[in-house]
Amino acid sequence: MKKLLFSILLISFCKLTLLAQDQKLHRIDYRTILIGEQKDQANTSDNYSLRAWFNDTFIKTSLNESPTRLQVINKKTDRSFLLFPESEQYYIYNEGNDGEAGRLYVESDVEFEFVQGKTKTIAGIPCKMAVVNGDFDLSGDNYTKMEVWYSDKHPNLYWDQFMFLKELPGAVMELTIGETGFTAINITEESLSNTEFEIPTFYAALVVDEEEGEHLDAADSLSAVPQVDEDRYLYQDEDTELLGLMDENGNPITEADYTFFDQFSGGISTVINLDSKYGSMDKDGNIKIPFKYDFLVYDAEYQQYIYSENDKFGILGANDQPVIKAQYDMVSHMSHGYLSATVGDKTGILDKTGKVIVPISYPLILEFNAEVFVSVENDHYVMYNIKQNKKLAEGYDMISLSEKDPLHIVQKGEKFGYINNQGKLVIPIKFSSVSSFEDGTASVMDTDDGDVYYINTKGEKVNIN
Repeated sequence: MKKLLFSILLISFCKLTLLAQDQKLHRIDYRTILIGEQKDQANTSDNYSLRAWFNDTFIKTSLNESPTRLQVINKKTDRSFLLFPESEQYYIYNEGNDGEAGRLYVESDVEFEFVQGKTKTIAGIPCKMAVVNGDFDLSGDNYTKMEVWYSDKHPNLYWDQFMFLKELPGAVMELTIGETGFTAINITEESLSNTEFEIPTFYAALVVDEEEGEHLDAADSLSAVPQVDEDRYLYQDEDTELLGLMDENGNPITEADYTFFDQFSGGISTVINLDSKYGSMDKDGNIKIPFKYDFLVYDAEYQQYIYSENDKFGILGANDQPVIKAQYDMVSHMSHGYLSATVGDKTGILDKTGKVIVPISYPLILEFNAEVFVSVENDHYVMYNIKQNKKLAEGYDMISLSEKDPLHIVQKGEKFGYINNQGKLVIPIKFSSVSSFEDGTASVMDTDDGDVYYINTKGEKVNIN
């Protein structure tokens, strides 16, 4: 059985315009996750790892890091290519139906096992579960199962080493293998020019030496060295296969004594040592948190960590002192001065000192901001005031809170509208597609095959210059 190299293709974000309306697409932002990390909180427009645009015809994917690299797939013809904007080069993975099979397909022997009756909501979208059985290689460790959550209300979505997702009857919303994976944090609609899915005429072909056996596989492509910050990279000991940190000139900063480095955030990376204990270090290799925890993930905004001891979770300060002791079955990152905490199958909200603000009695808290939180009752979304625990809105098929503006997306059936922080419906539920408000405007569509236009917080059509 062929092994699938489990690594997201290193391609990054390029600026796109919403004004061109040649292709109407869904856009999903994903971020990487570690098992045990709360996935539904503190998600902002720039806190993503992978961004994908897709519809029934095209897929375009990009990672939120440098150097900029993009992958484009034509789903109708199977043509696929990479774009490198900085060097103005391109590389064709697959010529499509009119050419040889090329690299679009990953030889694999995987089977999908669809789990009936198991559902959950991710980024406001109801999802179904599938288990992928195969032979997967992740950083030298072998796995035989992969868990996938998907939305069958959206076209399928796949890229590079995740080409097997082409067989999934919908868009992947979350994928986990071992102790890592990625999850969707935001889904919206955009319109892009057809030129976004073409090779610019002034780009030059990237030359690959086929005689020497050089190929653009994800593991040994143009940037074979894993990059964890703008000027920090990882190297691997050939004998032990352990990892170390080095600078942009290839000078080692640490010994190769570690099994995992997270991306640096705020100058800090969480690291796992050979004993499977978590700690953290700065860009100079100085140990900031000793390697003694069962789990650790850094929050650069609040300069603290989610940590775990003895299967319980809490919040750890940058000085290695507990802010909230590890006494919960799960906690989220801090957001708007609050965090969620779970005991058993019940969840509540704490303030930054650990004081319980919302009783730990709700079956699920999907998201919250400084004023309200969203839960689920009887298969419908409900919005509450945080400080008063007062129910403000109920009976919706979906409520998605805005990060910046006090208007939130609601859904009933196939249509969308907006409510405010008091739960009042301020823009009628009449749109087929909508985006969150940002700086006082949102993009909407009246019908699935209609044009994208913009509205203000009064629901009035406006022009964006």
